Amino acid sequence: VNTLRVITKRNTQGQVEIIATTLRMGSKGSEIDNTSAGGLVIGIDLLTGHAFRDYATHEYGSSRFYEHPDSGFKFKDLIIPNWLNIKNEILELANKNIILNLTGWDIAITNNGIVVIEINTLFGIDGLQ
Repeated sequence: VNTLRVITKRNTQGQVEIIATTLRMGSKGSEIDNTSAGGLVIGIDLLTGHAFRDYATHEYGSSRFYEHPDSGFKFKDLIIPNWLNIKNEILELANKNIILNLTGWDIAITNNGIVVIEINTLFGIDGLQ
């Protein structure tokens, strides 16, 4: 499953906001999308749902991939479908989370909406850089 890693933060007024999002993708037939296991990562523009750049990287960003090595999908064409709805669903869930103020959400997108795979308090900043 390829997932969105969505970072939410509760601000000083108590409102939750999304401060960063990446798309994490498996590669080389891997069933997981972790960059530490060879997966790819690409930043997502919070306003539009488009990719920030026309390339994805590995964990530390030293290699650029302009297309997915398995499927050939060109990252310049990447847009998260129904981004505004997805963003609103995540914010609705995050506002119910009254315990954690800074959270990394791993989200799968399905035909029936989003599915939370896990919530992380230690979500790693390298992929967001």
